[in-house]
Amino acid sequence: MHLGNVQAVIMADCNYLKQTNDTKGHEFGDMLLQSVADGIKAVLPEKCIAMRVGGDEIFMVCPHTSKEKAEVLVQKMKEQMVKRSDEILQVSVSFGISTVENGEATFEEADQEMYKEKMASRVGRE
Repeated sequence: MHLGNVQAVIMADCNYLKQTNDTKGHEFGDMLLQSVADGIKAVLPEKCIAMRVGGDEIFMVCPHTSKEKAEVLVQKMKEQMVKRSDEILQVSVSFGISTVENGEATFEEADQEMYKEKMASRVGRE
């Protein structure tokens, strides 16, 4: 299979931003968002585009990226979040991936996948 035209979209949502803002203040919320952005930038290939589309949501478009490569990118981003976490600030992000391998890469599919991961991460925490 020729992967030259494969495209992936990745949706990221910063976990616990509201809680951080409410308990530690907006300065810490801003630090949390900056840590997330730095973690994403640390591993996102130059050919990919990342943009903030909401208060705590980041949308990425990765041309020539298969589902497997997108999954590796997400895993590396998660590792970056762990490295950026400390006793004061927990840097945690939920991700969703959509690729053209499944027909058409869409924001909606990536957003739904991200939401599933976010809900799964909250089980047992509340």
